[in-house]
Parts: sequence; C-alpha cells; structure tokens
Amino acid sequence: MNRLFKWLWLLSVILLIGQSLTGYGELPDRMASHFNAAGEPDGYSSKQEFFLLWYFLIVIVNIWVPLAPMIVRKLPSLLSVPNKNYWLADESRRERLIGILTDVLSAILFLTNVILMLAFKYTADVNLGAPPPFSLSWIIVLAVFGLLIGIIYPIYALRIGRKDIDG
Repeated sequence: MNRLFKWLWLLSVILLIGQSLTGYGELPDRMASHFNAAGEPDGYSSKQEFFLLWYFLIVIVNIWVPLAPMIVRKLPSLLSVPNKNYWLADESRRERLIGILTDVLSAILFLTNVILMLAFKYTADVNLGAPPPFSLSWIIVLAVFGLLIGIIYPIYALRIGRKDIDG
C-alpha cells in the first residue's frame, strides 16, 4: 500500500472543507451555482441550498475510501474486479486487494477533490464579481486525466501472471 495516496486524499478533504468554510461568509445570499460550457452562470440557488448540496457532495464522493476495506471484508459479492476469485482466495491476497483499492480510490478522490476545489474557487470568484483565474477547460482536462488514471492504474495493479495462478 502506498500511504502517500491516502495522506494526499486526507489533506485534500481537509483543504476542501476549509476552503468552503472560509468562503461561506463572503458569498452573497443568492448565488450563481451552475455554469454553462462557456463558464457563464445559468442556474442560481440560495447560499444555504448551495452549501447543503456542496457538503452532501463532499461526503458522498469521499465516503468510499473508508468504506472500501469494509466492503471487501464483509460484502465481497459486491466487488467487480478482474481475477476476483484469485484476490479473495486467502486473507493475504484479500488484504493486498484492500491496499490496491484504497490506493486507487485515494488517488482518484484526491484528484476529484482538487477538481472540486477549483470548481468552488471558480464559483466563489464569479459570485464575488472577480474574474475567474482560469478557464473551465482546465477542470475538464483534470477530469479526463483522473478518468485515465482510474482506468489504467487498477488494470495494472490487479493483473496477475501465470506464475501467480500456478502457484
């Protein structure tokens, strides 16, 4: 297991929550909360509605890192991983699978939290009348990068060779 991913994920959760807590007081009561592809506001909500949804999103996105080990240990039938029988055959393989899944989730959710921080910064700047410091296209680039990591790394990490199968 690579603890770096888990620490980066945890740091990003703390920074994401801190960013939104410090920004709450500055933002107007009615906020632009949705933007079109050109980055222009096209949906509005109250500040309370925005932050209720925002914190719900943070919880729903980030709950998976602590839940992954429990799912592997208690509900293995819910797993959909390559070579599932191999990974669940004994306790040491199961623990290795937990480590891999935790690493993958931590890395992907770290990047997701960075994207959420950028989205919050963009939303706050627009609502405060400041010019956004970046184009929304950067968020899309990061999302595509995260998607690629989310597809490639698990396939690489969960591969097994013939020697693993034969013993």
